[in-house]
Amino acid sequence: MNHAFGTWAIGAHEPTLDALRARFGEGVTWRWAPHGLSATYFAAASTIVVHTWPELGVATIDVWADDADERITAVAAALGWTAIERSGRLRGPHLEHWAAG
Repeated sequence: MNHAFGTWAIGAHEPTLDALRARFGEGVTWRWAPHGLSATYFAAASTIVVHTWPELGVATIDVWADDADERITAVAAALGWTAIERSGRLRGPHLEHWAAG
């Protein structure tokens, strides 16, 4: 399992929960007041976590999957977001050690 994460430009407004559901299916979502959202999606081979700060025009995406690098790029592209910073990636045994604490 690999972990990829980064910060993305989302423009002037955030995606709706309906748009995220259409792309990823049902997940665990939170709507923050006055704006912003967090959403977590679980699939058989991956976990995707999205947090948005529309007042700043940015979002973060975390992906845990064997093909995390490809999936994070696909997630951002599907949502029409532009990479600001690909913060990093953790792979294989390093991730397992980190996750174990």
